[in-house]
Formats: sequence, structure tokens, C-alpha cells
Amino acid sequence: GIKKEAKKLAYAVETVAVEDLQASRTNNLGSSLVGKVAGLDISPPSSGAGGSTKIRMRGQSAFAGGNNAPLIVINGLPMDQGNRGADGANTRDRGDNMTNFNPDDVETMTVLKGATAAALYGARAANGAIIITTKSGNKNQGLGIELSSSLTANTVLDFTNYQTEYGLGTNGRRPSTQGEAAGNGQLSWGEKHDGVPTIQFDGVMRPYSALGQNRIKEFYRMGTTMTNSVALSGGGENGSFRASFSNTQASGIDPRNTYGRRLVNV
Repeated sequence: GIKKEAKKLAYAVETVAVEDLQASRTNNLGSSLVGKVAGLDISPPSSGAGGSTKIRMRGQSAFAGGNNAPLIVINGLPMDQGNRGADGANTRDRGDNMTNFNPDDVETMTVLKGATAAALYGARAANGAIIITTKSGNKNQGLGIELSSSLTANTVLDFTNYQTEYGLGTNGRRPSTQGEAAGNGQLSWGEKHDGVPTIQFDGVMRPYSALGQNRIKEFYRMGTTMTNSVALSGGGENGSFRASFSNTQASGIDPRNTYGRRLVNV
């Protein structure tokens, strides 16, 4: 809670413009930091809407399962980023604690870089710290109402031009049994497509031919995210208050990926 001029600080610090966070609105507040802070590397979630974000301050500092994420400090209370389900296996990505933020509730955001942040917040901040202060009401203030609404659209950037000349199989030969088709169905090192009926993974004979050039493009869809927020704030001689509600409904580019979130802050 102590404020100092930046030139008098003994550590690297950078302030993020809140307007930029609100302009680049995402489901994960960490994704909104892309390109906003020097030395801060953000990898947006590849698992779709509601996924966790990889945050690294000035690179990796530990290996073999070490925690490299910076510490999150909200109104003075420390909190880990808390990736859930991102253990490298084929598990569901349940997001992280950065998805619990409504950008409209953020008043200031400051990034402390490097191990010097640990002097303020202990060893947990050895990878840096992201300091977030949320909005609050002011004394002797009339009733204030804030409304915001946003719509974001996402599309696939690269569909990759996969080859369709050769079919499934290995060593230049097509599968001759159901077992071979099931075991090598993900490989395309077979013979050239000729349309001859060939056994498939389910034991059914089908033409040995490509399924079409646009099957991957046809699988994905345009993803959309709609967010609506409302906040009430005010205060009198004896105190102040602020209450907000945010509703987010998102559909990812994967047809099975949907995400809903309702945040209430008082």
C-alpha cells in the first residue's frame, strides 16, 4: 500500500493500462496481457474457451515440475496462478485463477519483474509478481452505475494443407486386416489412393480414397464470446461500497467447447 515514484524503486516495475485490458477482452485475464509488458511471455490457451494461460516472466527459472508462474497479488492477498488439469496428460484443462477476474473490476495492475519481487512477497514471488487492485466506491459519492457489453469472434488462422495423395497404412501398403487398420489408422504412409474397397478400423469395406480437402476446415466453427457487466457504486460519510455482476457465454472453435461464467464481486 506504499506508493513511490518509479525512478526511486530498487526493482523493475511496469504498470499496465487498464484501458488496454478492457479493449483486448478475453475469457482469461492473463491472455489480455499479451504484448502489454516487456519481458512477460504469455501463451494463450490452446484448449479453447475457459482454458488456462501460460505466464512466464523473463523465461523459465525451474525445471522438472517447478512452478515458473509469477505470484498474483489481489488487494494485498497473495494467490497462485493455480493451473488445474494442465499436467501434460490427456486431461481436461479446467482453467486457472486468472479466469476469475472481470476486467471491468480492475482499477490498477502493476507487474514486478524478477527475483527482487521476492523481497516484498517472499519466495513465492521469486518468478515475479502481478499486483492487482480492484475498484471500490468512494466516500461522499453519489450512486454510480457502470454498464459494459462486448462481443468477440475467433476463427482458425492456419488449416495446414495436408496431403491427400497417399492413404492410411505403413511401408507403402494399405491395411489388409481390421487390426492393421485400427492400429495404423492415424498414419498416412500407405499406397496411393485408387478408390478400391479396403477394410477400415471398424471392419467395414470402404473406398480407399481421400475424404475431401476441406474436412478439417468444415469441422471447426467461428468461436464467439459475449460478456455483459453491470456495477453499482456509491458511498456516504461512514463508508463506501461497490458491487458488480458479470455474465460470460462463450463458444470455442471446437464444436464441443462451450464455457459459461458468472462473477459477483462486492
